[in-house]
Amino acid sequence: LKETKNYLIQSQMKSHFIFNTLGAIRTMIVSQPNTAYDMMTNFTKYLRANISNISPNEQIPFSQELDHIQAYVNIEKQRFQKRLNVEFDIQCDNFYIPPLSVEPLVENAVKHGVCKKLKGGTVKIISKEDNDCYYVIVEDNGVGFDTSILDDESKKGSVGLKYIRIRLEQLANAEFIIESEEKKGTKATIIIKK
Repeated sequence: LKETKNYLIQSQMKSHFIFNTLGAIRTMIVSQPNTAYDMMTNFTKYLRANISNISPNEQIPFSQELDHIQAYVNIEKQRFQKRLNVEFDIQCDNFYIPPLSVEPLVENAVKHGVCKKLKGGTVKIISKEDNDCYYVIVEDNGVGFDTSILDDESKKGSVGLKYIRIRLEQLANAEFIIESEEKKGTKATIIIKK
């Protein structure tokens, strides 16, 4: 579990995202200073959330994970403009979740889903509950993928999702389901028993 957490933290701190964000801020400082200021604020929140997740906390309130997601989304919306639409349907947030378990799913939906389409698309983040469970759903109408790669240990792209699954199962006794159809999109569902 410690290894999976460290992997997720390191993967979230990828240099290309950091450099792309800093480059976008630098470009906007002269022509759009207010936008650059907002991006810097969100980038600071994003970095702070990643660094604070290095602490031994096994679970955090979902509302805290949502703050991290919102900071990431705000940055990417500035970068991709009209190509990226993000919708939130948060019906509940009074439950706990391992840190960096939903934000990487949103990042996958943005980077590997909608932004691989020429016209972009929409990412939806949904939370809801019934009598027995809490549900967190990250859904996109992007390019989709063949889910058989998730079972293939030799495919590097599935490692992050594997680590998320392990952490959700071990720390939250949660179920993690990925559904995807090529050219139609992907849906990731986390089910946490109450």
